[in-house]
This record gives sequence, structure tokens and C-alpha cells, in this order.
Amino acid sequence: MFKIKKQLISEVDQIKLAQQNPKDFEPLYKKYFLQIYKFVYSRIGSESNAKEITSLAFTKALVNVGKYKDKGFPFSSWLYRIARNEINDFYRRNQKQKCSVVSTEELFHLKDEIDVHHDHSDERMQKLVVLLNSLEEDEIELIELKYFEKRPYKEIAEITGLSESNVRVKTHRIVQKLKTKNNG
Repeated sequence: MFKIKKQLISEVDQIKLAQQNPKDFEPLYKKYFLQIYKFVYSRIGSESNAKEITSLAFTKALVNVGKYKDKGFPFSSWLYRIARNEINDFYRRNQKQKCSVVSTEELFHLKDEIDVHHDHSDERMQKLVVLLNSLEEDEIELIELKYFEKRPYKEIAEITGLSESNVRVKTHRIVQKLKTKNNG
């Protein structure tokens, strides 16, 4: 019997195929759906709204994939940017305050960054959540992208529309702000 090898297609080639035929967008959707959904959910906190916003983001991506230009960033950066815009539209339409849903596991890395004691007690972790909630929405977004999603500065810059150096400086200042509040 002959074994049929499934040909592996690079992401760049998959994008080119999707630009020519929308049916070829499916592998990209499958690859990134959960990642984008988690991103949206962490900013919305509602499963039904997160599903709706994620769906809108992928619909816009599908409709606009022909306009996508490779700028040296992962395709996911482009999807994150679309999702981020949909989240902002959601909050503008509904005039709701933005929220952030963070798990305890996600807090450990940031906690080590701002706390010299490296104590992961419930009391210290709750204090960190309070500190995070004291930040501005754009500050929370930078912290989430860097420490919870572990995105490189260059990709965060692409997602947010800021320069890479600005992202680095702002993130450093936010961490310093959290350290000061934590030790004060």
C-alpha cells in the first residue's frame, strides 16, 4: 500500500492561498482561534461576548486577508490587532468599563518581577490583583501581552501600534510603578 504524505504548507503559503480563495483560510482559523479567543476572553470576562467578538474578528480577518501584507511579524499579530479593535469597539458600543480576567498561574511571573520576596501566598497574590486593577487600561494591556501571553516587545509593538522602544519603556515604567506600590 502507498502511504499518502500530507504536504506541509508554510504559514506564508497558507496566507497566499487564503488570499486567493477564502476556503483556504480555514487552517489559519483553526490554528489561531483558541489563542485569539483567550485573548478576547481575558479582556471581556464574558464567554458569550468573547465568542461573538472572536467571531467578528475572524470574519474581518477573512474579509480582509487579501489586504494582509507580511511585515516580518507573525500572522497572529495581525489577528490580535483586529481582535483588539473589536474589543475596543465593543466597549465603545456598550459604554462599559474594561475588565481583565487573570488566573493565579499567570500572576506568578509578574509577581516574581515586582516582589523581592517571591512569596506566592494567597495574600500577596491578592495584593497583586489589586495593584493590577489600579493600572490604566493601556497599562494592563501591555502587562498582559508581555507577562501573561509572553509576547516579544516587537510583536507587542505591532499589536498596539506603538514603537518597540516605546513598548519597552512603558512596560518597564509600569513594572516600576507596581514595585513601588507593592513595597509602599
